[in-house]
Amino acid sequence: MQVLNNLITMKKQLIRLFLFIVLACNCRENFAQTVNKREQNEKKPNFLVVLVDDMGFSDIGCYGGEIQTPNLDNDPGLIIISDPYYDQPLQLYSSTGIILCTDTIRSWFNWPHYKIFVEEFENARPEGGHTDWYVFRLAETYLLRAEAYFWKGDLVNAASDFNAVRERALAAPITSDQVNIGTILDERTRELYYEEPRKTELTRISYIFALTGKTAYNVKVYKAENFSDDNFFFDRIIEKNDFYYKGMINVAGTEYTMSSYHVL
Repeated sequence: MQVLNNLITMKKQLIRLFLFIVLACNCRENFAQTVNKREQNEKKPNFLVVLVDDMGFSDIGCYGGEIQTPNLDNDPGLIIISDPYYDQPLQLYSSTGIILCTDTIRSWFNWPHYKIFVEEFENARPEGGHTDWYVFRLAETYLLRAEAYFWKGDLVNAASDFNAVRERALAAPITSDQVNIGTILDERTRELYYEEPRKTELTRISYIFALTGKTAYNVKVYKAENFSDDNFFFDRIIEKNDFYYKGMINVAGTEYTMSSYHVL
């Protein structure tokens, strides 16, 4: 019995020794692979790529901005400007009265557009002063409620809210039979201009049309089943725009086109 116990103990020790040897070999191999990878990586060039979003051209120091960029400032070759329009205010007409742009899509203007009307004295090249940013405007609240009444079929109350906005703007009121999504969108354009996310609003309205099956002012009925193929968003833009499918060419030489699935 004692001999059997000794053999079992010896077997366990041999197993432990074998496992230790295997583990040691694996560790050595992994270490060697790590060293090789490190040596390979050290031979590769090191690059640090910094991506900065939502920054204007003149925000950084090397172009006259307030963000300090000493390494760029030390290289004068980086700040040589050959563009005659650099450091000049935005102009719609030349000194001789010639219009300097064909349209505001192909001729870029800094964002947000309305800020160019706020006087400022900070930049050599005027970019528009600081102003408040609205969260909700009373006019938008009226128009949202007018839209809600429209979806419910209550055109009398829809017209009442609609006219609250128009009367404040000294515009003629409309009657209840004139209320539809088209007139509401037109009023949002006049009242909110660039202060609304137009794409988001059109997508939202288009989806409601598809879910409810309510007939749009263009006498079309939309369905959720083929939403990406046929929707109010696409039809509204094609109806109102002056660029898509009108032969207009952008600065890259490409014609303006779009598809129904751009609603998504």
